[in-house]
Amino acid sequence: SFKNTLEVTAYNELDAKFSAWSWELHRKMVNWNHTTTNIVSNCLSATSAIDKATECLKDANKILNDTCTALQEEMKVFFDTHDHSETLQQWRGRYENFKLQELIQDSRIETQKHCEFLKVNQLDLFQLEKVKNTHRQQLLDNITKLVEESKGTGKQLSLQDLTKKFDEQWDSWMKEFHGNNRTGLYATDEEIEVIVNNLLHESCGRDSHILNPKLKGVSSLQQWGRRGEIEATVN
Repeated sequence: SFKNTLEVTAYNELDAKFSAWSWELHRKMVNWNHTTTNIVSNCLSATSAIDKATECLKDANKILNDTCTALQEEMKVFFDTHDHSETLQQWRGRYENFKLQELIQDSRIETQKHCEFLKVNQLDLFQLEKVKNTHRQQLLDNITKLVEESKGTGKQLSLQDLTKKFDEQWDSWMKEFHGNNRTGLYATDEEIEVIVNNLLHESCGRDSHILNPKLKGVSSLQQWGRRGEIEATVN
């Protein structure tokens, strides 16, 4: 009974000590995670993001290797100098050869996953930015074409005619993107209104207030998901 009590006490102290070691490693990796995320997220190109993520992974492996070495030394001291050292020896091999290595390996796998996630995420974001600019330019081209066609008639279009033509262009454009399963991006309501207002004011001397009902009829042109899928809907 006394021996069992002694073993339980010794094991509980070992388990508490290992939990403290695990938390210390976790703290280091959380700091690495935050630092790496900031570094990669601030890259200005896909190539730079990939390179930085690779460098950060090397840093993580160094942290893990150094931590493993330090913890192995702390474990040795703990098992050799503890008041119940003799009792603790029955668990020494399990903790030194299995639990510690498992802890390090799990952390290594998580850091690799995080770096891969950051790479993919940044590549997606840069790709989305390209598509975003393409669609903005397409909207600009469509509006420019509308204005040029209106001017080419040789007569001032009525408010009703201009609004009708814009509505036709708008509906065609929205239908195209809603029927397209590829990645795409909508401009915001505010961006569309600024473009329309500037073009109409410069080319026709008209103001975009005639287009507000159409703009307000569009439910918020929603932000992209991580993979860039469109969730916007037209009311």
